[in-house]
Amino acid sequence: MIEATYETDEVLDFADGRYRFWMTMPEVNEFERKHGSLMSAHFRLHSAIGFTKDREVVLANGPEVDIALCRDLIRLSLIGGAKCEVDGEANEVGPQRARELVDLYTYPERPIEETAALAWQITAVAMYGRSKLRGAEAS
Repeated sequence: MIEATYETDEVLDFADGRYRFWMTMPEVNEFERKHGSLMSAHFRLHSAIGFTKDREVVLANGPEVDIALCRDLIRLSLIGGAKCEVDGEANEVGPQRARELVDLYTYPERPIEETAALAWQITAVAMYGRSKLRGAEAS
């Protein structure tokens, strides 16, 4: 019997505010049609990312990073999350805004390792849930 469930969305500082990232089933289906399984993407990204002793992200295995996969994952999870807060004001995020954000705030406008780390974090929360990743008890 499952005693606890974990939320699979995440609100993160990104771009010009705080954005909700969530891979809902329509977004998962679109992602998997283009890139294969979300679980496989998670483990490929995990094998590519390392951390310094100060918990800074570094690319440990750069060839494992598929930048189109990372950009699609971020875009789709912004669409699934559908919400943000910019300058204290709540806003909606639709497909057009999600594409604009990805174009402005991921590779090539930002470092590959930053884009890959965000994509990995989104897959990790989708796979394990945010409370479990933080080691907190489910409320």
